Amino acid sequence: MSGAFGWSPMFYAPWSLMWGTAGYGPYPMFGGATAFSTGGVRLKMQPRDAQVFVDGYYAGIVDDFDGIFQSLRLAPGGHKLEVRMPGFETFTLDVHVQPDRTMTVKDTLRAIP
Repeated sequence: MSGAFGWSPMFYAPWSLMWGTAGYGPYPMFGGATAFSTGGVRLKMQPRDAQVFVDGYYAGIVDDFDGIFQSLRLAPGGHKLEVRMPGFETFTLDVHVQPDRTMTVKDTLRAIP
């Protein structure tokens, strides 16, 4: 069945919007970056329940970004990474994210005496 009241691939093709064949491209994420142009930062840090901030915005906890298939997906370019937890010194790092690459950050937060 096709036509005005039936299904017709000519009038309904959601995959064309998703894959850019209609000229729209993929949905934007992270300030204009697309899923195909992001990079990643994997955090191997202790304590694992410390809070992670990127460019001043809360992103999650360390445990969210520490596995083989888990990383903090960011737009390419420079970012300020902070890991905070009460009773510990704040870990700060300026990172330069490259598209399609994942870097690993390893460290342990130091307790405040």
